[in-house]
Amino acid sequence: MQGVKYAVAWFVVVLCLLLAPIPLSRAASSDDTVVGVLAATPDELTLLLRLSNAVDHENGLRIVPMAGKGPVQTLTDLFYIRGVDAVLVPSDTLAFMERNGLLDNIGSKFAFVVRLFPLDVHVVARTGIDSLADLDGKIVAAGPSASASYVAGQFLLGTTGISAKTIEADGEAAVRAVADGNADAAILVGRKPLSELKSLGADSALHLIDVAAPEGLQDIYAPSLVTHDDYPQLVEAARPVETISAALVVAVLDRQRGMPQYAKVQRFADGLFTALQRGSGGDASLNLAASVPGWNRHPAVVEALKSHAEKLQAATQTNAEN
Repeated sequence: MQGVKYAVAWFVVVLCLLLAPIPLSRAASSDDTVVGVLAATPDELTLLLRLSNAVDHENGLRIVPMAGKGPVQTLTDLFYIRGVDAVLVPSDTLAFMERNGLLDNIGSKFAFVVRLFPLDVHVVARTGIDSLADLDGKIVAAGPSASASYVAGQFLLGTTGISAKTIEADGEAAVRAVADGNADAAILVGRKPLSELKSLGADSALHLIDVAAPEGLQDIYAPSLVTHDDYPQLVEAARPVETISAALVVAVLDRQRGMPQYAKVQRFADGLFTALQRGSGGDASLNLAASVPGWNRHPAVVEALKSHAEKLQAATQTNAEN
């Protein structure tokens, strides 16, 4: 019986040791290297998983990928939720939240680390719809609020005065709604070529229409072209479709020098730049120094970019000498 008491007492001691709070010095040291990154959509989560594998152990970093609930909620979570250090979001999310008053002084709260690639706006329509103006009074699949298509759709329809009934279908469901006659057009946003459009047959009777940035949106979207090479069955070789694009960005809170998160952002940026440069595979859309309309680059990222360029130059010079 005495032995049982000793065993129970020893178990309690061990349990207390295991459950004891981590000393602040240890917690702080670990927290410097662990970066929680939230992806706004399932497609971006897939990309984030690849990025996390590539960045892990660069500069001793440990990337923790997390699934978000759409662009607006994801950027909001970056501001409010502890443990979310960075997010992957479409660049037009910031302007959308600012214009709808979703966070006070939002422009000073966030900054970007890097522009990953363009996100083109695709407006696919049935026969008889040849311009955005033709959508007045029509049915448009513009995605649920947790999609990138929703933000672009709200901007395009809302700022042009087009009165259309919107339904929440997105992706393949949106294209199917147009093909089946349940919608007149669909607004889709993503990196071209979109799989849901790439798979359309030449007999689909659907086409892409030109999109220009409406007045007041030129500082949010950049001009872009969709070509025959992107969608041979939708776009004529001699007539590319003009459209606009946002960009997928890695964003962080805009912390200034001297704040605890500043060095962490710099470390994360340097590791991310190294991984992206190594795995770019000659991707012409990847430019680590590219600016993003409507966004400021975090000052710690500017330093990391300069450091990364210097290290790359030194490595190139060493290789040349050898």
